Amino acid sequence: SGPGPTGLRHRKGEGWSIDEKWAPAIRRIFALCIEGLPLQAISDVLNGEGIAPPRGQGWNFTFVRKILRNPAFKGELHQKLQGVDYTLTVPAIVDVETWDAAQAALSARRW
Repeated sequence: SGPGPTGLRHRKGEGWSIDEKWAPAIRRIFALCIEGLPLQAISDVLNGEGIAPPRGQGWNFTFVRKILRNPAFKGELHQKLQGVDYTLTVPAIVDVETWDAAQAALSARRW
């Protein structure tokens, strides 16, 4: 299993797949964002519900924002190899409509 965004995994010979251990938390983050919760409030909800983060001591503002801004979750994994940018198609954890709604919600806020 190779490195990749939380919620996605890569296995040699099999390609990319959704990691169902993390996908529900990723979908929840997008849903809470669309509902209008601030990033810190999303972190607080996940921590309060006892949803373990992939790493670290708990969910936080920075990690939640990183997830919401990562296009890999809508199926577009951007990578740079030897100075060249590539976009790979990967399984989407959220659909494009959900992705777009979350981006609009984030853009509407003043951070």
